[in-house]
Amino acid sequence: MDTVCRAGLTLQKFVLRLPGEPPLPLLLALPTGPVRPGKVVIWLADGGKATVLDSSMTQVQAYLNQGTAVLLADLLGLGETADPTAAIDPKYYNRKYHNNMMDKYLGRKLPIQRLSDIDILHVFVRCVDPLAGAPVELRSSGRAVVPALHAAALWADIMRLTVDQIPPTYQQLLAQPTTKNVYSEVLPGVLRHYDLPALQRALGDKLMVGKTPERAMMRR
Repeated sequence: MDTVCRAGLTLQKFVLRLPGEPPLPLLLALPTGPVRPGKVVIWLADGGKATVLDSSMTQVQAYLNQGTAVLLADLLGLGETADPTAAIDPKYYNRKYHNNMMDKYLGRKLPIQRLSDIDILHVFVRCVDPLAGAPVELRSSGRAVVPALHAAALWADIMRLTVDQIPPTYQQLLAQPTTKNVYSEVLPGVLRHYDLPALQRALGDKLMVGKTPERAMMRR
């Protein structure tokens, strides 16, 4: 099994592959000792799992000390799966142009693909020892927040979602269509049914808002 060592911790490396789905890379940190994890935190960072390794290993260690397993993953277009900077032509006005075009032709928008990624992670946690049966929490920042909001609203066994900040509503994006990178958030026809505040109300006390360390590091 491949591993990566950082700040004295060893994390297991996985790539989840499902038929018809792009590869989903992740890292898993487990508490030491024979006791099964009491909880699993799925950490979805705006800059990918590398930003957590660079800026938040103290928090990862704190989770492990509490008996909590930590799973770091790169949703589609983030981290390892992001387009290289050299491939992002400024004329496209969107950092995920290639991902968006691919999903357009596949008939599935980028937010839905990222939600599918979280579903795959959710199944992995439910089915793989020693994680199976442990309560699940999500932690997300930046572009990972919208799919995490949907996931937490859809799956009742997700006990908590912590986000760095509340994203703009779909109504706000519609009112400012020339904002950079908005195309990555488009869900055709979504406002006929709901807007993001509806998800926030549905989550209630399960939703926690506060800046995550890796997001603060990216803004420096």
